[in-house]
Amino acid sequence: MKLSSYIKFILSLSCIFFLGSTAFAAKKTSPIVIGILAPLTGDFANYGLPVKNSATIAVEKINKAGGVNGHKLVLAAEDSQCKPELAINIAHKFADMHLSIVIGGVCSGSTQAALPVFNKAHIVVISPSATATNLTDGSNPNFFRLIPPDNFQGEFQADFLINNLKAKTIAILHDKDAYGKGIATILRDQAKGKIKVVAFEGITVGAVDYSAVASKLRRLKPDAVAFEGYMPEGTKLLTQFYKKRLKMPVIVPESHKSDVLFNLKAKYRANTYVSSPLDPSSLKTVQPISKILTQRKQRTTAFGIYAYSITQIIAQVLEQTKTINYKNIHTALDKGKFKTIIGEVQFSPKGDILKKNYVMYKAGGTTFVPAK
Repeated sequence: MKLSSYIKFILSLSCIFFLGSTAFAAKKTSPIVIGILAPLTGDFANYGLPVKNSATIAVEKINKAGGVNGHKLVLAAEDSQCKPELAINIAHKFADMHLSIVIGGVCSGSTQAALPVFNKAHIVVISPSATATNLTDGSNPNFFRLIPPDNFQGEFQADFLINNLKAKTIAILHDKDAYGKGIATILRDQAKGKIKVVAFEGITVGAVDYSAVASKLRRLKPDAVAFEGYMPEGTKLLTQFYKKRLKMPVIVPESHKSDVLFNLKAKYRANTYVSSPLDPSSLKTVQPISKILTQRKQRTTAFGIYAYSITQIIAQVLEQTKTINYKNIHTALDKGKFKTIIGEVQFSPKGDILKKNYVMYKAGGTTFVPAK
């Protein structure tokens, strides 16, 4: 998505901040531009649009209160479609714009592709949803996230399969993406010696028909199936499983924790479990945001609420540091404690959120219900 003419105009102003500055621009009216790297069109727009919409509400509230040290915030949202090549191009664009902070990316694969560019340009990146474990392995010092990494989710799923579902055999499917394959690999490793893995394979993303996959599972008869990947393929698989009369429990990751899943017929998802961080939409502090989103006919999602919280964190960091200097911003994020609508947030030295509350939800009814 191209920048709006308004943002282009703002960027043309000589008073805008530039990378390498050690203090805010002299004019108090100069804006601070925050980038958003997210899928705004295509199959993954249901993840990215709530991120943009929720961050927009946060910016509106901050600006209404006077901005940050007298400076208004402006969002520059770009559409990655969760494609690595587009994410890299956008990262270069943000670097050319001399941005200092970006919200995103949303998908792990595209985030991973863009991070080297952001790192070289000394741009801090804070993600509401990218969970690939290696994003915080030390190679991306500029990266922070509000969602726990895949290794935690894989361990959580394995524990649920063993102790709650009492599964003895499992088939693990993934979409070959960094996100899906990452969780699948961790689940397989955690299952070793505890659950027999009868299948571990990647599916062809974009396939019209997954009946062959369903037929294979029918022959293998696993006690449970885990599909690790994004929702477009997950809903197709659930449909095929039902049509092939497969009734075993199916576990999917937090990418499926969206009301979009309920567009699928209830009978197709009757035995579906979704592992996800604790849903923040139930928090009282989130209700005013949800009300605004509803009034605008927009959706409330966990990723969106995390994006709102990230915007709050960015405002607090800029207010504290009074600078857009990379080192100062990074130090503030590394050592700070931030008040947000999801509670107090603190990051580990690697950039992961310290508080990790995961829940297994059942998705068979009209809403997500914590599973027993």
